[in-house]
Amino acid sequence: MASTGINDEIGAITAFLCNRDPVNFRKLSGVSVEIAGPREAILLASVVRDSFFLVEDEKGDLSERHVELRREFASKWALDVQNEHPALFRGSKVVKFFPYWVPNAGYSGSGADYRTNRRLEEMRRSLKGEVEGMGKELSDVLFVPYIGYSAEAGYQFTELIYHYIAGLVFKDLGYLVLDEYAPSLMTGRGRTPDLSAFRSPELAEAMNLLRAKGVISSAGAFGQELQFCSVFGRPAPSQAQRPRGVTDDAENVVVEVKRSENQYLVNTGSLQLRQYMAEAYGFYDEGFVAGPFLKGQGVVSLDLRGNLVLERSPPSTSAAMTDFWAERREQQMDDVRDTLKLQLLKNLPLSAIIEACEGNESARTYAQLQGAIGRLGIEDAIRVVQC
Repeated sequence: MASTGINDEIGAITAFLCNRDPVNFRKLSGVSVEIAGPREAILLASVVRDSFFLVEDEKGDLSERHVELRREFASKWALDVQNEHPALFRGSKVVKFFPYWVPNAGYSGSGADYRTNRRLEEMRRSLKGEVEGMGKELSDVLFVPYIGYSAEAGYQFTELIYHYIAGLVFKDLGYLVLDEYAPSLMTGRGRTPDLSAFRSPELAEAMNLLRAKGVISSAGAFGQELQFCSVFGRPAPSQAQRPRGVTDDAENVVVEVKRSENQYLVNTGSLQLRQYMAEAYGFYDEGFVAGPFLKGQGVVSLDLRGNLVLERSPPSTSAAMTDFWAERREQQMDDVRDTLKLQLLKNLPLSAIIEACEGNESARTYAQLQGAIGRLGIEDAIRVVQC
């Protein structure tokens, strides 16, 4: 970064997390934060997908365990991940920010693969030593890397940490936040927005019902959180305050994330936002660029003290939406609602999901089950989940 360094960025992120939720997040040192329980740690790990826990096998070999909770119904559910590594879902966690030992460009020339593997083995051994020095178990520490990009850029986090930061902001504003959600309106264009957030009147009511049921405690939620009942039960009351800067007229928001305050990257992000909003034909109402230490209109960022910077874009001057595109928008929102239901139903055994859908029709195949879930009302899906 031109005017700031990685330590400034770590300090800002740490301050933001601890100030936003002082009950769950507590600063331990300049490069680490303690999370009071596993729920927030698993959420962070599932969004910041380059973060990892260390796992040691019976031979003493160390590997990186990434937490993946994808939206697809056929992917692993939170309960699957818990069954594979139950220790990750217990107790407080430490989040440790650290420099990844292999540069972003990797190594080249003869023996590059050997050198890479050797460096990674050494890195994992070193990280294990740090865990032991803390008096912790490997399952107690979530490592979040920052990476060397070039001599000029220095060390930077990947974009994923700002998927999480921006997602928290829109979650606190009452949105359903979906990471890397690709609207079918944009299918075939080879681009996927980094972050999408939705708050239609129906989804706002769903969030109210989810809070009343004890599925969530915040104003909104990441999609991954909706399947946490089966592994964590009811969440503790949220201490997060509603951020300022966004009014209630933006129902669908798109976010493009950049890993640096570099103006070229920011300008590229702004161009990508315009492309997303044009290609989605009015599906998104507003767009933001997210990243470290950004200024100007249409940004979600942090200042050096970790204070939230949230500035709206100028009002859109686009033409009124035609009936055709209004209908397409509503069809796309059907998919968003189905996504909410799918994540919520992952709290149930398959037999209970089939039983819940039998009021619509008997589901004998996977395709029929998907169709039956689509016809299940959001209120019905919330009703059958116990948290």
